[in-house]
Amino acid sequence: MNDSTGTTMAETRAPRATDPAVGGSLRQRKKQQARDSILAAAQQLIESSGYNRTKMRDIAQAAGVSYQTLYNYFPTKAQILQNLLADKVQGVREQAQEIGAACADAPGTIPQLAELYLDTITEPDRALWGEVGANLFASTADEANSLLALIDADALDRFQALAELGKSQGVLQADADTQTLATVIGALVEMTLLRFVAQNGTPREQFAGELQRELQFLLRPHLVA
Repeated sequence: MNDSTGTTMAETRAPRATDPAVGGSLRQRKKQQARDSILAAAQQLIESSGYNRTKMRDIAQAAGVSYQTLYNYFPTKAQILQNLLADKVQGVREQAQEIGAACADAPGTIPQLAELYLDTITEPDRALWGEVGANLFASTADEANSLLALIDADALDRFQALAELGKSQGVLQADADTQTLATVIGALVEMTLLRFVAQNGTPREQFAGELQRELQFLLRPHLVA
């Protein structure tokens, strides 16, 4: 049947939820809504009761989902916490990219980038990051296996890119192994992050100073005289 414009009803009908594109879109929205509800409920419970006293069944009840549904999204409470903290540091990757793009002195920019990652762990969340650090060795394949990877999965690539830039700028020796340098820099940053969250009463400035000295010690032999 045609309407007054000559368009058939079949051509003008609204897409149904059973259409593959629409059905997929609805499913994705529902999944995202469930994930957001779980994380919001977990955030509220952790803030009010503390991480250790918050139970998975409490989170499921507060989010309005079954325990099995919660488990399908987040098998462990540690994974929920990782996602909560990862959501808080989304802007760090953009800041890290900006630091790399503006680099005029690679040996000076590497410590600047390292300190950005340390600054990401704010004092109010320091204890929660400590809980994540304590669970790192029990991480599953779907979870970050280091604090640095959780903050910025591309951190090692960024450090290597800065080292390569240093070679092209003529400030790092041409035979410097940039991949090894990036790996060691990443390990230094990771150890600093772990010590920072484990030693909750020690001022951040102490860790920042130690990290800067360690990075200078590491980079010095590779600088062009």
